[in-house]
Amino acid sequence: MAEQNGTITGFAELTKMGKVSAFYSHYEWQGKGVGYALYEAIEAEASRLAMDSIQVESSSSASGFFARKGFHVIREKVNLTDGIPSKSLLMQKRLIN
Repeated sequence: MAEQNGTITGFAELTKMGKVSAFYSHYEWQGKGVGYALYEAIEAEASRLAMDSIQVESSSSASGFFARKGFHVIREKVNLTDGIPSKSLLMQKRLIN
């Protein structure tokens, strides 16, 4: 979790299987290093646990962030939320341990 002066600015979660199951930066804090710091903590934890790779299911809008961190697209998915389709990308990064 990231916070500034007691206010939560973002959070992230890595499962034991190497999936980033949550990754969020408050819109007022985007572009200010919150996502970068959260990602660095995720990758450090994955390395500590000797994971070979990590995966994330990313929205189209967030995929550029993960691509800059070395992730590549494995496949595209279309999810339905209340009957409305939205595209997500399953992305993976191989780690060197």
